[in-house]
Amino acid sequence: MCLAYESGYRRVVMESDCLNLISKIKNKEKPLNVVGYIVEDILKSANSFDFYAFNHVKWEGNYVAHSIAKFEFDHVNELVWLEDFPDFALDLASRDMLNII
Repeated sequence: MCLAYESGYRRVVMESDCLNLISKIKNKEKPLNVVGYIVEDILKSANSFDFYAFNHVKWEGNYVAHSIAKFEFDHVNELVWLEDFPDFALDLASRDMLNII
């Protein structure tokens, strides 16, 4: 969210396949554990935007993000793609579209 804000985005939609986290964020539920601190940080950051939404997306419909996240964890250095994206993402996006149709 910080990167989106720093890049000039003021209207954002955040998606996750973690229904538990999305539910806690939407209900502004802050449990007394580490998840509560994460939810609190997310909500504080969200208030910086003119518009924000948090949506749950099933894993099957979020294959590109899932694969990129897995790709990220397989590497030691942090990777950020702002304008270009990895070559394999186009094939994955096509797969996601087939799941929607």
